[in-house]
Amino acid sequence: FDPWPSETKRPILIRPRETKLTLDEIGETVGTTTGFRPVDLRSGTKNIQVVRAKERFAREGIRNGYRIGEIAAWLQTAPGSVGYYLRKNSTNLRA
Repeated sequence: FDPWPSETKRPILIRPRETKLTLDEIGETVGTTTGFRPVDLRSGTKNIQVVRAKERFAREGIRNGYRIGEIAAWLQTAPGSVGYYLRKNSTNLRA
């Protein structure tokens, strides 16, 4: 009995670190589709349209392989806020 198999397969739950777009590029893309500039996304406003744009940015960041902490740093907010954005209306973030 070997409790620790010697397989070197990558665990399924770990997301690959390869990124397709930079966070700045994602910010520009979200900005052009929503009408908000990256500086608006980084603001602390509670405007519902800006919050929805931040949600979209967070989802795109996750889809592109970024971690919540990296997305939070770009948005200049707390990681818990990004987690909140991702939980709202979430079904499958990777789709």
